[in-house]
Amino acid sequence: GLFEGAPEAIGNSMFWNTVYASSLDSSFPSISRQWADGWGGWMVGEWDCFFGALLTSLEESKQTTAAIKAILLAQTENGLVPNAASASGITPGRSQPPVGSYITWKVYQRTQDRTLLEWAYPRLKKWHEWWLRDRGDGQSWRDGNHDGLLEWGSDRGSAAGPGGRGYLMASRYETGIDDNPMYDGVTYDPKTYTMNLDDVGLNSLYVLDGECLSKIAAILGKDEDARTFTADYEHQKQLIRAKLWNEQDGIYENRFWSGEFSKHLSPTNFYPLLAGIPTPGQAKRMVEEHLLNPKEFWGTYVLPSISRNDPAFVDQFYVRGTIWGPLNYLVYQGIDRYGFDDVALQYAQKSYDLFMDDWRTAQHDDEQYGAAGGNGGGDPHYTWGALLPLIALEQYADFNPWEGLRFGALNPARSGEFRGVSWEGHIYDVSIGPDKTALTRDGKIRFEANAGVVVREYQAEPSHLSFRVKSEKPVQLLTREFESGDFSLTIDGKPAGNVAVHQGFGNVNVPMGEHVVDL
Repeated sequence: GLFEGAPEAIGNSMFWNTVYASSLDSSFPSISRQWADGWGGWMVGEWDCFFGALLTSLEESKQTTAAIKAILLAQTENGLVPNAASASGITPGRSQPPVGSYITWKVYQRTQDRTLLEWAYPRLKKWHEWWLRDRGDGQSWRDGNHDGLLEWGSDRGSAAGPGGRGYLMASRYETGIDDNPMYDGVTYDPKTYTMNLDDVGLNSLYVLDGECLSKIAAILGKDEDARTFTADYEHQKQLIRAKLWNEQDGIYENRFWSGEFSKHLSPTNFYPLLAGIPTPGQAKRMVEEHLLNPKEFWGTYVLPSISRNDPAFVDQFYVRGTIWGPLNYLVYQGIDRYGFDDVALQYAQKSYDLFMDDWRTAQHDDEQYGAAGGNGGGDPHYTWGALLPLIALEQYADFNPWEGLRFGALNPARSGEFRGVSWEGHIYDVSIGPDKTALTRDGKIRFEANAGVVVREYQAEPSHLSFRVKSEKPVQLLTREFESGDFSLTIDGKPAGNVAVHQGFGNVNVPMGEHVVDL
């Protein structure tokens, strides 16, 4: 049904790129076989590797664990997790976008591998602390102007690494979107080792990293760490709101040390959504005025890596206007976090269509895609292209640090079913469609609705069920979480009568809109 073939495409692509790394005595997906061949047999990029682990976690836990360990084992003594690690060495002078804690949390929800969480946590914590840590001369590693916000950079030093170190292009490599026009005209400060630009994308992902570290610390019983990371998250969030929101333009923007906002817009300007930074009003402006603006980002092919009205968009070369899986995925997660469910479904459909065109034709999982015509480009078997069909699958079901289990699509035009979703030790099947949303757990149906709805924060206990549901029309819900009994019902915190459950069935009627249901 809807988004058919997405799971198979992800699995086939990831296992095709799986290699054996003799130096680590383990198997996991390399960035691609092409990259592995050029780097001594295996090669991982930092955020490439974490995204690869997220993709393999759909159906294979051992390779997922091995991938996370492959990149974190390359961590330097000062805490930096390198841009790249391979059989030929690492990049000691630069890191990459800090998505590690977010993805490790998501992987744990699937696999429930506490041993991996315990192993990874101190390394992720050390990496998070590295960004603002004093390097020994009163200067932090990535806050060159001491304003509390981060810039991309590249450390100077004698140890060599691929791509060099201690100059502007090496700093651009740290961004993970190397030649993006956002960094045209930016300068590198040889004293601070950083660009002269407070970066929205980096600061948002850093905030998200701290938020997820607090969740991981709580799971591991490290309550003091959890409180510290939560406080830091709130502090950094307010700092970004104060310094990087441009009220006139209605979006968060990169800002030069001079105080001037950069007018280049890319998908990274939407990363604050993922980190929970914007106010609801700000989020609405970002989506309506920019994301859905066909002169900037919206259209048949989304999302271009620079806005369509940027002079560099016509380049359509590497990260100069083309579409990239990781950028699309992170922005999708932000759209979902703020509940733009109608936009999220359209976005998922566009991402799926873009990927499946070349996949069905040539079995290509492309490094990037043309934003002007949709054609595939770069390495034709590059792991993170498969993030595009993952977006589609997460319309069926997903789990995140702020909502737990989320399932369903808002009024999809077609029906479909996604089976075998692992979460917290259970197996879920989800059916969606214009007239049906259903959740099956461990082979038994638990929830049904007679409409295409989105359900968030779904929590089922022996005598209590709670969730948040959004529907475009009045909806009848059927719960099968309980065998029998009389249950008190509240909707949005207000008493709404009782529900009698007989032979495992209980009916709840909910008005259109978004509501919190407690039973």
